[in-house]
Amino acid sequence: MTALVLIMTLPVGRAAADPLTIYVVNYPLQYFTQRIVAEHGQVVLPVPADVDPALWRPTPQQVIEYQRADLIVLNGAGYAQWVNRVALPQFRTMNTSARFKEDYITVDDTISHSHGPTGQHSHGVSAFTTWLDFTQAIAQAEAITQVLIKARPDQERVFTENLELLKQELNELDQRMLAAAQKLAGTPLLFSHPVYQYMERRYRLNGVSLHFEPDQEIAPEQWQGLDNLIERHPARWMVWEHTPLPATAKRLKEKDIKVIVFAPAANVVKTDFMAVMRENVRAFEGIADGVTNFSPLDKSIEGVGDKSQWFSYVTDRDAPMDEKINQVEITNGTLRSSRCDCKALMAGVGRDLPIEGRTAGT
Repeated sequence: MTALVLIMTLPVGRAAADPLTIYVVNYPLQYFTQRIVAEHGQVVLPVPADVDPALWRPTPQQVIEYQRADLIVLNGAGYAQWVNRVALPQFRTMNTSARFKEDYITVDDTISHSHGPTGQHSHGVSAFTTWLDFTQAIAQAEAITQVLIKARPDQERVFTENLELLKQELNELDQRMLAAAQKLAGTPLLFSHPVYQYMERRYRLNGVSLHFEPDQEIAPEQWQGLDNLIERHPARWMVWEHTPLPATAKRLKEKDIKVIVFAPAANVVKTDFMAVMRENVRAFEGIADGVTNFSPLDKSIEGVGDKSQWFSYVTDRDAPMDEKINQVEITNGTLRSSRCDCKALMAGVGRDLPIEGRTAGT
């Protein structure tokens, strides 16, 4: 596939002024494309919500729907391998990562494993979650914009302005991740699944990937492998695509390994792509500041230091998220907050720090 569509030919019967019908292969591309095209197109991701788009296979009818689209937006890097087995219209199909294909990461993933309805599988020879390097996400959004302009040159200003707003948000995430990674300074990390390669490279994270599935029990030999690994890679954080089973989290806690969720958001999420990524970045900032996010199941708080740091204090398991999170700062040994129950917080932490701010519950 080429990076750009040099000639845009619409399906028979379509007028140039009609909104574009655009089919994509994952949610990040759907989000980027819809942000840029706005009301001038409809962006379709036909993958069921409980299926990994990278492993999904369309029905014959769904292939026809892709073929009839005005534009087909691919991720590249071996993502959605079904696209190599069907005939897609070349001049309406584009690979958003083609411009940095020389930077694809080759992986040796010969382990067959299963998760979700797709069953047993192994991943491709290239790492494909390209958007977790936010600079690559920007490059993919730029490639989408160029093709949209070729399809609708009269909307170039709209598409360009929308792209710039999206780039600003992605660049902010990138800068925050760079700052957090600098603080981590080589801190050992574990990744539950080999999908974070581009993030590891861009932000120079010292990570080792496993094959732990969040919705499956971990086999005894996998636990033994983890024990062997942490002897030479003493990580105290494991990064997951989704929250693991309670039994898995408990076993990790017994090994002094804490769970952090960094969701790739490959499929549609309840909020939106940017909200998920901001939450992901906040989680990494928490690690970088020496923070331990505690579980809302037991309302415990651990690892509070006496340097300046931020952490999330979950006050009520059943409260909405915006009511659960309170920002608390500890500076020069003094806890400051105008929002949280500082006395209760100190009791939970088991520390006795001077308090400035509210001492009653929120």
